[in-house]
Amino acid sequence: LVTSRDEVLSTAGSWYTYCPNNLALEEAEAAGCERVAFVGVPCQVTPVRKMQQADPAVLVNEKKKEKHLDRQTRFMKGFGERVSLAIGLLCTEVFTYEGLMVEKIQGEMGIPLGEVEKFNVKGKVLIYKKGGELVEMPLKRAQEYARPECHHCGDFSAEVADISCGGVGSMDWTIVILRTKKGEEIFDRLVADGRVETRSMDEFESSMKILLRLAQRQHERVPVPPGRAPEWVR
Repeated sequence: LVTSRDEVLSTAGSWYTYCPNNLALEEAEAAGCERVAFVGVPCQVTPVRKMQQADPAVLVNEKKKEKHLDRQTRFMKGFGERVSLAIGLLCTEVFTYEGLMVEKIQGEMGIPLGEVEKFNVKGKVLIYKKGGELVEMPLKRAQEYARPECHHCGDFSAEVADISCGGVGSMDWTIVILRTKKGEEIFDRLVADGRVETRSMDEFESSMKILLRLAQRQHERVPVPPGRAPEWVR
């Protein structure tokens, strides 16, 4: 949870290991934050949307006291209702820290983690050392350490977010997908205020092709139950 401009800037960057961002909503409640922007990977944005759309009427029955209903409703809806903007990150999988960073990169590859300046994934793993050296590793070697749950995720591009962002197929630029009216209004305001520099997606034709291909491939990860057509789950 960050609450100031300086904190936002100081914590900018990507973690390729799993970070339970949804738990920050509890911190936001404790801090009295009523309107927050939530940033997370697709499997974190989706439960936020589910909380926002949940119907508290399912909690009602004759045996529950009013105070119990109030507490359960607050728990069911309260965290989601604090989210005014959902920003989703493009994601195929995240990796276990002990497996990829400690066992593979530090252990097998002999790169002390204290020497790693930056870490990126662009079809391959890019490890930037503090001295300026770049070490590359095939992505398949990293995927051995992907969280097992990620192999069943069908959402690559955070389809229910207000804004989706990621660096797919591009260096030094972020691909931005505006998905809702709110997301579009906020992004247009940033552009009008000169806070972001934009280029047309037409200049990133390769990125668009990769994005669509990865989104389709990830949809196909979701298993189809016996007797059902693929369209039933996709």
